[in-house]
Amino acid sequence: MSDMLRFVRELRSLVAPPMTVQAFEAQRILCLAVEKRFINLGEAAYRVDAVRAQELAGIRGGRSLVFATSLPTDTSR
Repeated sequence: MSDMLRFVRELRSLVAPPMTVQAFEAQRILCLAVEKRFINLGEAAYRVDAVRAQELAGIRGGRSLVFATSLPTDTSR
């Protein structure tokens, strides 16, 4: 759990201050760093034991993890 919290904090710091999707996409290294942290976050979530997963809806079962960022959604694509 502490790994997951650390990765979320790192993700939030990577995308602060808020930027447009276009500005984010233009920064290749930033995109790769964010992608890597999401991979790390998913791996940490996958390692959560069954007892703890029952306490945290959405970690096991559907294996979905919701993470909201300040990046706006680009619906023009």
